[in-house]
Amino acid sequence: MRKYSALLLFMFVLGIWGCENYVQNVDPLINQVEDDRLNDPSQVDFLIKGVLQRLSTTASNMGMLAGGLSDELVFDQDLPRATFPSYREINEGQIPLDNNSVDGLSFNLNEARFFADDLIRRVNEIEGIDPDTRNLALYTANLVGGLTRQYLASYWALNPEEPGGVIDAGPFIPADDMYQLALEKYQEALKYAASDYDAKVIHTLMARIFLIQGDYASTATHAAMGLQMGDEPFLAKYSVETPNAYFFGGHEKGRIQWIVDFRFNDYIQADPKEANRIKIASTTGTSGKTYYYQNMFDERESPFPITSWQENTLMLAEVDVRNGDTASALTRINALRASYGLDPLASVDLDVIYVERDKTLFLTGMRLIDQNRFGRWHLPPGTWHYLPITERERNANDNLKN
Repeated sequence: MRKYSALLLFMFVLGIWGCENYVQNVDPLINQVEDDRLNDPSQVDFLIKGVLQRLSTTASNMGMLAGGLSDELVFDQDLPRATFPSYREINEGQIPLDNNSVDGLSFNLNEARFFADDLIRRVNEIEGIDPDTRNLALYTANLVGGLTRQYLASYWALNPEEPGGVIDAGPFIPADDMYQLALEKYQEALKYAASDYDAKVIHTLMARIFLIQGDYASTATHAAMGLQMGDEPFLAKYSVETPNAYFFGGHEKGRIQWIVDFRFNDYIQADPKEANRIKIASTTGTSGKTYYYQNMFDERESPFPITSWQENTLMLAEVDVRNGDTASALTRINALRASYGLDPLASVDLDVIYVERDKTLFLTGMRLIDQNRFGRWHLPPGTWHYLPITERERNANDNLKN
């Protein structure tokens, strides 16, 4: 299993690495000298860690803002430190194109995608790289390149209900086409997987794409090769210097801007054992009303699960239900529930799958995806179902100008 830490040192190298593409008014000679320092076999491991660091800063914030746009998280200014108007706009689905929280996330996501793609270029140009290091670099770069494209397809849109994104100031790429680009990256990553675990991570991420697209046969094929019960989750990891976004966005030790929807406390009230998988705590608003905040990411360094065997099991169970095999689906669901100490269910259908995903995949960014694919949007017509491609991107990209 590969885990990774977000370090200030990586932030420094990313600043050097990206200067040519993100900072314009820099002496070209200085820029060239700094960039060339990275074109050395000894720097490849450093660059791998840098790519993963940028993915870390993207992943938890992506999950949090997607949760805020979905019906998972709520922004309520009765909480004394809930003061970001950009969060309120996201929560209401009335998101201006210059929303600064969305803009910051967009920059990090596209930077992660750029660094991953550029690592592939560098590795193919640098001579003398140790073979194991080269394989690790190409696995990592294609994994991150695939995941960032998957994020662009799943969470971003040109218009409120037109998902997709852009790459390198190119034309708008609809979600299905962007997913295809992600799949191509994942297929390439599989060539360099150093372990069964590495391959399982890729297959689970591929299964997620096919599930979103409604290709249930391909979902089953890849989920069967994906993460299995007992496998560790694939984690983004953090540090004191570069914390998990949920910590500062929704925990009392950081700053409670986002609270969780009241239904999560209702789940626990209905069955106290649900607290084993839904980790929340209570707080009081200015009015004296009780609210609930996430207690899953309670430290700056709390890791964020990008994917897990639980997600993989839920995908297999959903495919079983859609294929009419509810007996197999129930076996999978009850095994998953047992891992949390929960009692077995007597039956399963798509409504049960929807709720089990809500509980099990709490705070992983999946709720927005599920609401859209199940057609259960909670906001009025005309609101954003995805995060908008930002004003900065639109102004800089001639392909997006009317």
